[in-house]
Amino acid sequence: MALPTVPTLTSIVTEALRKASYTNIPTLVQTRAETEWIDEIKSAIMNDVNKNSRKLKQLFKTAYTVTTIGIHRYSNPSDYSSDLNLVLLTGTNTGTAQAGAASSITLASTEDVTSAFAIGKYILITSGTGIYSSSQISAYNATTKVASVSPDFSVSPSSDSGYMIVDRVRDLVEKDVTKFDLLTLTTKSEPLNYYPIGSPTYGEFILYPTPDVVYGLQMRYYVDLLRVDLSSTLMSTLYEKWRVMWVQGIYMKALQNIDDPSAAKETKMFYDYILPSFLDKEAHGVEWNDLQFIVNL
Repeated sequence: MALPTVPTLTSIVTEALRKASYTNIPTLVQTRAETEWIDEIKSAIMNDVNKNSRKLKQLFKTAYTVTTIGIHRYSNPSDYSSDLNLVLLTGTNTGTAQAGAASSITLASTEDVTSAFAIGKYILITSGTGIYSSSQISAYNATTKVASVSPDFSVSPSSDSGYMIVDRVRDLVEKDVTKFDLLTLTTKSEPLNYYPIGSPTYGEFILYPTPDVVYGLQMRYYVDLLRVDLSSTLMSTLYEKWRVMWVQGIYMKALQNIDDPSAAKETKMFYDYILPSFLDKEAHGVEWNDLQFIVNL
């Protein structure tokens, strides 16, 4: 038996429009659904999330960046919404790769780490091709210098990729930015604290002390759904995990579009019950599939 097809934005929209009795779907309606209507549903999700301080597990993300010697100000991730947590990554074994692929990287010819040391360590690409990609070393050949990684790098490294084998991690402590002016920014050392400033959209954070060498930063935070590309990997996951909710939302919009008599009822159902129930379940780690019965109410 063949596995079910992974839903896409187009398949979700088509399913919803068929449910709304569109037999021959006009191109204009399909386009509106895949742009305007899907964005309205995303807005409804984020408005409810922000209003009720819900934390949706599917919107939790881990990303990486690297510091620059002597620079203490860094921008928030471009899709940041809330709850930034920073972990400082350091490593004594650094170099420039000889080659790279999605699932492996060939370390510098002078690299002297052993297999016992390398396996299990995280490796972070600090410059060049694949910068900010990170993965865990699952195997290492000290003769060929080839390190296999799992999972694959998000962007494959190459012969110009700088790397760091992470051998120490430490949580940075969040501090009140109003106290920041009392600090001496000329002090260069390993950062201990970070000071978040500005809004989620245009915000940044300040490291203190100012980095004295290149460090890695692991950033954990919740994503702003409104700033996620519709064709991104995250959205592809959300199309699959939240399919029922997307279909019901587009179905509601389609009924509104044709002034169907049931549009008011479906709109009230979506905003008063379906969306809040979905978000509440998602925030508490319960699969949305548990609520599929509501689409037939």
